[in-house]
Amino acid sequence: MTLGQRIKKRRLELDLTVEEVANKLNKNKATIYRYENDEIENLSITVLQPLATVLNTTPDYLMGWDGIQRTADAMDSLKVMLKEIYDSVIIKDYDETGTYDIILIKGKIKICLEEMGFQNLFNTICSIIPSCIDVIVDNTSKEKYDEVPPFTCLSDEEVPALDMYRQLDITDKAEIRGEMKHMLKSEKYSVKKELRNA
Repeated sequence: MTLGQRIKKRRLELDLTVEEVANKLNKNKATIYRYENDEIENLSITVLQPLATVLNTTPDYLMGWDGIQRTADAMDSLKVMLKEIYDSVIIKDYDETGTYDIILIKGKIKICLEEMGFQNLFNTICSIIPSCIDVIVDNTSKEKYDEVPPFTCLSDEEVPALDMYRQLDITDKAEIRGEMKHMLKSEKYSVKKELRNA
């Protein structure tokens, strides 16, 4: 079954019209028909996750990854999708633990996800990384490189925090960033910065 066939199958199972799906995704009906007819085969991550949500399924199902025996095939597909967004994509797999490191490079910025299982990695990339890229692009276009760390590693604690941040509106995001900047002026953080630079 193709990606388009799975999209159409889920839409029909949920008794949704093409127009209803299009409205929920802020797309036009023609785009949804193109998805279903496999005229657009490589959906970007920023489209895939919302589409899966509307269809009450997972990106894995839509991409056909849930039936793949070898996760390496799924990682190859994910890498192709990521290369549409990032300048460079580096993936290292740990066969013994079934986890991956992934480094995403956009301009002068690197984002690193460490030792994550495929599902957690995929969910993180779909839900969080696009908003990170928005911040990166916004700051680098204004040449504010100092406001984005040159190398960002996301831990298991940071992933949900970034996901919550992503859900805020623009005003609340600005308030959170202002509060964080204020907190970072505290003496305990300036000491840490001095130690890092020593």
